[in-house]
Amino acid sequence: MTQEEKELILKDLCARLLYKVKVQPSGSVSPHKFMGYDKGLVRIDTDQRFKLENIKPYLRPMSSMTEEEAMEYLGMLNDIDKSGLMNQNFITKVVDWLDKKMFDHRGLIPKGLALEATEGTYNN
Repeated sequence: MTQEEKELILKDLCARLLYKVKVQPSGSVSPHKFMGYDKGLVRIDTDQRFKLENIKPYLRPMSSMTEEEAMEYLGMLNDIDKSGLMNQNFITKVVDWLDKKMFDHRGLIPKGLALEATEGTYNN
């Protein structure tokens, strides 16, 4: 894993920390909650620590957006468009919404850096 890929995963995980993003450590078959990053190691809900390259977050592909989510997303994009400029508050709102809904807006799944969340992954 390149340094750029590590930075991309870490940026993504940290942005989702408040939303209880789930990860799969290597050697595990079940998802665990990401709890933080300290001294170069990812901490999960069992208080175990892993190197960044040994975990993958569970994310939803953008194509899994429901019709209701798509309407909400398009509404936010329309708000940006109506303003006539790329207002930082609008952009932050959209990115935060995508992070909260666990959408893979950074393209980690196709790069093999994340796993596709199955239905029910985030129901608990």
